[in-house]
Formats: sequence, C-alpha cells, structure tokens
Amino acid sequence: MPAMTAASAPATRTARCGCGALSATAKGEPAIVAMCSCTACQRRTGAPFGTLAWWDAADVAVTGTAQRYARVSERGRTIAYEFCPTCGSALVFRGEHLPGKVGIAIGGFADPAFPAPTVAVWDTTRHHWLDAIAAIPRLAEQRS
Repeated sequence: MPAMTAASAPATRTARCGCGALSATAKGEPAIVAMCSCTACQRRTGAPFGTLAWWDAADVAVTGTAQRYARVSERGRTIAYEFCPTCGSALVFRGEHLPGKVGIAIGGFADPAFPAPTVAVWDTTRHHWLDAIAAIPRLAEQRS
C-alpha cells in the first residue's frame, strides 16, 4: 500500500470551548451534520437550534478536562454532554441513538466553511421565523 501524502491525508478539524481548555479533534469528514430544534438543544445553546457533526468515535480525540451531564431524551434514550467546567461550553456529545459515534458542536470549530447540515430534526419544535432568516439585513460585523 502506498504511503499517505499530505495531499491525500484525511482532514483534521479541532473544535474548542470558549476558553480553550477543552478541545476535540476529528479526523476525516463527519458522517452526519445535523441541526436539532428539540427543546433540550434550544435550552442548551440559548438559540433556536443546535448544530452537531458526528464522527466515528475512533476518529475523535478529546483533550482537556470535561464535566459530563447526561439526560434521557424525548425518545427515552440517554444522551451525554461533555462541557468545559471553566467556561461552560458544551462541546462533545455521546448518545444511545448513535452508538459508536461522537458528536461535536459545530460552533466550536469557528469555521464558516464547515459543511452545512444535511438533516434537520425536531421540526415540531422549530421556531417558525427561521424561514425568514435569508431575508433579514446582514452586517459584516456588529456595529458598536
């Protein structure tokens, strides 16, 4: 088998919490990129939806100390959040609904070129005004 060159090596991406103490590095492309509008994701993010990318667990390395919070989902399955104990950013997710996968919060990558979600779940609790986002005025940066 030929040696892997830099051009053919799988991409690696590193997501970080707000203070940088917790990080998750993923190798290759995500298997799933999802937008979730469940009420738990709304409360977790403080936003109308959460966005997660899921990789095979073997392709993810988590560095730093994480606190863990587990809950039972609306479907009766356990999902665990790993978050930074210093800044509180929820960065890594593991759930019974996707065995062998690790989810990483897309915002942690801070990469506007990150692949777009390929699926949106919990549409029943989605905010109705999300359809109007494309029509609102856009500013390159916040005025202050």
